[in-house]
Amino acid sequence: MKDKKNTVFLNQNCWLVRTIKTLPAKRCRYCVWKFTQCPLFSFLFWMLFFLSISFLIIYFFEGKISKVIAFALMIPFFGLGFFVNRMVEQLIFAHYKQMKAKEEAMKAKEEAQKLIIELEKEKASLDIKVKERTEKLKELTETLEKKVKEKTQELEQERKKLAEKVKELENMTKIFIGRELKMIELKEKIKELEEKLKKIHS
Repeated sequence: MKDKKNTVFLNQNCWLVRTIKTLPAKRCRYCVWKFTQCPLFSFLFWMLFFLSISFLIIYFFEGKISKVIAFALMIPFFGLGFFVNRMVEQLIFAHYKQMKAKEEAMKAKEEAQKLIIELEKEKASLDIKVKERTEKLKELTETLEKKVKEKTQELEQERKKLAEKVKELENMTKIFIGRELKMIELKEKIKELEEKLKKIHS
């Protein structure tokens, strides 16, 4: 398999790939198994084993192996090998897709975990900032309430002083008005007396 850098993926788990440093077959581009785990290798090994046993048994009983018998034994071997080869390709590709899906899922999970950690850090930072702002707001509110209370007390004292002054002014006004009224009465009495005196002299 070629990636974006045009490099071929070589399965380092496989002894054969490491030895020849290339892909022995197209299906190997998707394979990640060890050489001993290769289904085709297992098939070839056991087929050769049974084929050898079959030839030995025939040679033991017949004394020779005719071309017809050899051909008859080889046809099923190659026919079965063709189907097994196709099945192995499908199996390897399915395993490769499954592995890639797991890798993508793991990558997505790691990214999600990183995002969760970042969000938790941001949340913690925001919590700290909110706490600091709340404390500052609380302090400002307390300071403002204190100032309002002090100002209210000052205004109340000023109001009381003004009320006292108004009362004093009212009292003084009453006194002045009383004096004025008395002055008017006195002037009227003086006028009456003057008129009486004028009558007496006349």
